[in-house]
Amino acid sequence: MVDRDGNKKTLTQNYAAAEGLAWAPAGDEIWFTAAKTGARMELQAVNLAGRERTVLRQSGSLRIHDIARDGRVLLANAESRTKAMFRGPSDAQERELSWLDWSLLSGISRDGKMILIEESGEGAGAAGQQIYLRETNGAPAVLLGPAGSLALFSPDEQSVLASTPDARGVVIYPVGRDSRGASICLRTTS
Repeated sequence: MVDRDGNKKTLTQNYAAAEGLAWAPAGDEIWFTAAKTGARMELQAVNLAGRERTVLRQSGSLRIHDIARDGRVLLANAESRTKAMFRGPSDAQERELSWLDWSLLSGISRDGKMILIEESGEGAGAAGQQIYLRETNGAPAVLLGPAGSLALFSPDEQSVLASTPDARGVVIYPVGRDSRGASICLRTTS
């Protein structure tokens, strides 16, 4: 907040996501929608002294638009999601291969039988960005581990190289098959 004399004051903690804000009718609070982790925003309020409180929490994400003088609040139930879609050479149409709620396709094997999916939304939670290996036949995804926004298969496709979440390094996830032929993560090295 900046007062009329240009003095700045931080009223809230840092949030992973924040959108929308409005003054309460009495002018003693600012209402906003934000998420501490992930992307599921809750309706929050902060007074001018910096005391925060949660006004409304629900399973979906909220976005505040305005508050009327009589106290009615204009809110939107905002659902955000990304999907990983795949269409192989023998497929008649695209198939969804998303795993959690924020599936970003990060890599695909040369033969098109495996993909890498980065997850960073509510499903990843406080763990932050995670990288998953998923076979394009629809088998369940396999968690490889923490990763940044860059991941790719090694030339022999026996490992996945991923940037670390802080983007200061790289991690190698060796991958293989279990006795049933399903993809597995063998071990983690950095």
